[in-house]
Amino acid sequence: MKTFGVILAILITGIIVSSTDEDDFYKNPQNWNIEYERDGILTEVICNEFKTKGVDRNKSTGLFVPSNWSIPLRKCCPKGESFNPNKTCIPSDNTLYDKTIHYSIICNKNMININEGFAVRNLIYEDPCKDGKFYADEHEIAKILMSGQLYFESPDISRTYKNDEFCIENLDDKLTVFMCFDSEKTFTFTYAILETISVGCLVCVIIYYCSKKSLRTVHGKALCCHAGSLACGFSFLAGLNYADGYALPKYFCIFAGYVVQFSFLAYFFWLTVMCIETYKCIEMKHRNCGRYDMKEDQKMRFKKYSLGVWGTTIIICLISLFSQFTPIIPAMHHRPSIGETSCFFQGFANQRFYS
Repeated sequence: MKTFGVILAILITGIIVSSTDEDDFYKNPQNWNIEYERDGILTEVICNEFKTKGVDRNKSTGLFVPSNWSIPLRKCCPKGESFNPNKTCIPSDNTLYDKTIHYSIICNKNMININEGFAVRNLIYEDPCKDGKFYADEHEIAKILMSGQLYFESPDISRTYKNDEFCIENLDDKLTVFMCFDSEKTFTFTYAILETISVGCLVCVIIYYCSKKSLRTVHGKALCCHAGSLACGFSFLAGLNYADGYALPKYFCIFAGYVVQFSFLAYFFWLTVMCIETYKCIEMKHRNCGRYDMKEDQKMRFKKYSLGVWGTTIIICLISLFSQFTPIIPAMHHRPSIGETSCFFQGFANQRFYS
């Protein structure tokens, strides 16, 4: 009986849809007129990408919407205020209730604009954008969907914003939609998690290389130092990201900044050592010379590499410390300024100068 019922429903649907002449339909409509009908088949016709033209109301197709339909929308400014040209909330007599919103629907990956406008209703006086907001320019598309979401499309990306991720406001006497920037806290916490995972993987590499006697070559030891330096730097970065939003003592912030600088400088120099060792190993094997792999020679080479890497790293960090804590260098001339505005160098120019 259930199968018979399904077949009967399909036949009835086909009869209803085919009751209008096929010439009255065209594909991929870009605009749609809402008809306040009670026939559930109307929505199905839209989702099949068809639209009728030139038929009477009893046969017209559209989207079934209750006559009192509305969705709650958030207003960027408090009640009795609106944006000035600088996008700052100021007292104003302009309200959004005299504005009209043209909604859209997405069906089968097609954007359908609705010709009829709806009056603004159910305003929520709450700015959901805690980390700033932006609005679409002339090269971008921002459409409020009938589901209460917002569809945004630019030459680079397209995405859908939830109802609590955008707000509307009066700007230059026009209804404008403002989208929220993604929260920096979410990115910061994600970075901290990924850095913690990286530290765990690097520690596993160090343990594996230390446990295998055959891997305790100059290249293997350089790799362990390389991974250890990177793990140290990531550990402090993860700790600083986990502590984001908390007031850290300035001395700890400065200490963490210089540890990160030391770790990443050492990481870079040990990577250079690994490249040199790889080149020398290939060159010696090509010449069929076995002296390069002698145990005594490896110990001496590793000592020289260690002296060069750690010595150079310490000298650069001492120069940074001297530049920050002595009044000889004026404040405006490339001082590291670690701990002033963040726990690292202030400005990209200083990062390049001391890294």
